[in-house]
Order: sequence, then C-alpha cells, then structure tokens
Amino acid sequence: PFGSAQARQRGGVWRPLLNYALVTETASRPSLMTGMMSDSLQGGRQGYFLSAGKSLPKALPLPLSVYAGTAKITSEARYRFVAGGNLRVARSINLSVQYNGLDPTYGVGGRLGSLKNLPLHFSVLAVNGRSFGSEAAFRFRLRPPE
Repeated sequence: PFGSAQARQRGGVWRPLLNYALVTETASRPSLMTGMMSDSLQGGRQGYFLSAGKSLPKALPLPLSVYAGTAKITSEARYRFVAGGNLRVARSINLSVQYNGLDPTYGVGGRLGSLKNLPLHFSVLAVNGRSFGSEAAFRFRLRPPE
C-alpha cells in the first residue's frame, strides 16, 4: 500500500489532500483509494472520498487510467459522485479531467523530480475555466514492498 500527500493552491492559500491505497491495482483488479480532501478551488470545504481506479488495457492506443467513486463534503447533506481520468501524453507529462460532483477540473502536470527519494509532481488546474490553481504532490510507501 502507498499513500500520497498533495496540496492545492488558490489565492495564496494551500490546502491538503491525503490519499491511501486500501487495495493496489493488479491486472485483474482495480485499486481502491480513500482519503480526505479540501475543495480548494471552490470554497475550501473539507470532504472524504472512496474511489476505485483502473488503468485501461494496454490494447488501447493511449495510456489512460480512470476512477469513479463517492465523496462526502462535510457541509453538504448528500454524497457526491466523483470521477476522473488521466492520460499520459509524454514520458512524465499527464493531462487529467476530474469531476467533483459539481464541475469538471482540467489539469496538466508531471513529475518534477524527487525529494529524499519521494517522487515530486506538480500540476496546473482549472475548474470550468473560471478558477485556476496549482497542485504539488508526493507519493510514499506506508510499509516496505512485500
């Protein structure tokens, strides 16, 4: 299992996003992720999510992965449907589309390097072309590989 920590920025304020892989993806099984999030580009509300993700078969002409799940925003009574996709367009550059239950978020980003052997990623994000922000993330193992 692995975790990742991210921070999204808008208007000089950075907000955290933490993920944990409950189940890692295999050739025959999707991953299962959970975590907490901050809706930083649309008001900064806190929330929690559970999602399943899968890289699509290598038979496709594009390296694409998708996810779908549910999120609970603490200030809302209902659960939201969340979904997204990630397309690798170059060795370390990705395009992404995310749906938070209200609006799509578009992103472009990639790996910048490493910090103490942790992969460091950076993205620029736009919600519906109205709100813009950035995201920095690193991924780490929570226990040694088996």
